[in-house]
Amino acid sequence: MMGVLADLRAVGGAVRTRVVYLVQIARRLSAGPAFMRLTAAAGALVAVCAAAPTPLLQSPQISMALPVSLGVGLWPRTRWVGLVGLLALGTWVLTTVGFEEPVTPWRLVVLASGLYTMHAAAAMASVLPYDAVVAPAVLVRWAARTLTTLVASLTLGIGGLIIVSRLQAAQTLAAPIAGAVVAAGLAGMLAWLLLRR
Repeated sequence: MMGVLADLRAVGGAVRTRVVYLVQIARRLSAGPAFMRLTAAAGALVAVCAAAPTPLLQSPQISMALPVSLGVGLWPRTRWVGLVGLLALGTWVLTTVGFEEPVTPWRLVVLASGLYTMHAAAAMASVLPYDAVVAPAVLVRWAARTLTTLVASLTLGIGGLIIVSRLQAAQTLAAPIAGAVVAAGLAGMLAWLLLRR
């Protein structure tokens, strides 16, 4: 019985130490890193909600997306960010294949924007110490670069989608061969990049 009490005291002490540490971090947190962490969490929330099927969006279970997204802001340099991205993409596949919801351009734009914003903000937040004093010009440059990347990639993507939707369907052997060559080239480039490390 004494061993159990000693273990409980040790666990309680560890929990207390962790809580005190988190309170100290919260007191030291400055505006720049807090903004980047909130931006990462907001991007994650937008991506997860954009990927969710309509019945889930209309149910109270969607509230589970909030703590999942807040985790991105709390732990931007961990694998949590990647897991939330995979969760959003898996949910998107489930929504479009399992629930047979149509793929609409606006929903695709919101999903892609949320994922990119989450990734870019988490990357920036992961290198900023909690108490870093960040000049507003740094945040403005980051936002401008992120917005430029989003606008350019979404313009090309949506433009390509519009062009492809207007093309006439034709049976040809060249298209599958060209697609296979492009896929093999991308796989080869990925393998080369991995071996180069």
